[in-house]
Amino acid sequence: MIRQCSVIQRKVPTRYDCLQQQQSFATAIASSLSNRGSNNAGINGVVKGNIPISGIGIAEKQYAEVHRIFKPEEVHQFGDLIGDRNPIHRQENAKLLSDASLERNPQIVHGMLSASLFSSIFGTLIPGSLYRTQSVTFQTPIYSNEAVVGRVVVKKIKHVRRRGIMVTCDTHVFKNCGDTARNVQSNEKSVVCISGEASVWIPAP
Repeated sequence: MIRQCSVIQRKVPTRYDCLQQQQSFATAIASSLSNRGSNNAGINGVVKGNIPISGIGIAEKQYAEVHRIFKPEEVHQFGDLIGDRNPIHRQENAKLLSDASLERNPQIVHGMLSASLFSSIFGTLIPGSLYRTQSVTFQTPIYSNEAVVGRVVVKKIKHVRRRGIMVTCDTHVFKNCGDTARNVQSNEKSVVCISGEASVWIPAP
């Protein structure tokens, strides 16, 4: 007696399938952001600007930004995660310091936690994008419970045939920008906390 065995063939995802999934995910993000309404633009963690979802049609001078308030417990958790026990990042210990710059709010947000706003912007808008380089200069401390704006502006685009696009951006974190921070760079009251430049790779479909 001969037994017949059936072989189940699983389809290997093609590059086109991956693109379709990426576009579906980007569409869901766009729908989610639009459903929040314009009155909520700039709330904590919501990305806004004119860099296109999924990166298709990205061009020089386009921008995207995200508003953020780092809570004391988030700063504590980040410090515990990376093993940073510096007292300036721990509210209960920072009160012991006598530095006048710490009098208003003693807990300083980790610089790298604040700089992570840049990668979060691209990760939200362009799923599948890869961060290649990031230079940072820390100019002004950011304190817990203080409103800040992380902003990227496309500076240069280099197309690599059949492979993708390398995007170079100016990156800044501002504070004292007001509620909307529509023109953060021209706002006389805004303060630059972090400045730098990033290179982000967007793979071709």
